[in-house]
Amino acid sequence: MNKILEKSAKSLISPVLLRSKLSQSNFVDKYRLLDVSLSTDDLADYKKGHIEKAIYFDVGYGTVQTERYPKPFPPKEIFEKYLGEQGISNKHHLIFYDRSPYGFLLAPRAWWVMRVLGHEDMSILNGGFNAWVKSGFGLTDQIDRYQKEEYQAEENLSLVRTYEDIIENIKTKKYQVIDARPKSHFNSINPVLGLPNHVPNSINVQHNEIFDRSTHSLKTQQDLKKLFEDKGLNLSQPVIASCKSSVAASSLAFCAYLLGYEIPVYKGSWAEYSDRKAEEDVIKIVKH
Repeated sequence: MNKILEKSAKSLISPVLLRSKLSQSNFVDKYRLLDVSLSTDDLADYKKGHIEKAIYFDVGYGTVQTERYPKPFPPKEIFEKYLGEQGISNKHHLIFYDRSPYGFLLAPRAWWVMRVLGHEDMSILNGGFNAWVKSGFGLTDQIDRYQKEEYQAEENLSLVRTYEDIIENIKTKKYQVIDARPKSHFNSINPVLGLPNHVPNSINVQHNEIFDRSTHSLKTQQDLKKLFEDKGLNLSQPVIASCKSSVAASSLAFCAYLLGYEIPVYKGSWAEYSDRKAEEDVIKIVKH
């Protein structure tokens, strides 16, 4: 077993296993359970009911959204302070869940953000909030407060790719680029660029293709492997994950991680690429 597989073996947790861990007397000492959102929009739902001991976790805390960067990466220093104020330390094993239909949108985003900040001990609840409820486990409106901690990030920028990296890769074709957006977006024509709505030579692996609709959870590792292979993707060769704003791309990175591969995420994704490319094309026209 390679080193990534050794680490990723505990990266996906079932509702039953989470319930067992929550009953342990040392859960609070070892773990932090995080109900993930990308703003304070879902705070009311959290207050109505959440998994016991869960913290409301805004993975977009401290960010400023723009048209070019609709889901920006949180500023390191601000986010470190936020983590500490939530009672999260470097020693805690983090367990993420979200409230999307399959529980697999913002939780992987949080997983990727924290990995970039150097955190390694993490799991995602398979099926998320909905799977927990369907398993018959209860909710609480009690909000737990944890003692403040000091969080010190050690950035792992090997998990991040930039616009410049993508432009260079169009020339070198060193990386296979996968795009998690819906097929209709991927295959449409950009009215500004007059070109297909995707990075040249990229492969469309739609976010909704990674789920098993019969179980409302992530596909098995065997099925995920087949999905990537059927797309013509060779995970043993370099890959970059992309989408519209690097949220869904994080899910593809997590799936590859489960299979034993590290995939960096294009942080700006299509929102940045299309905007900057259009701007550069306008500049070229003006200069000529």
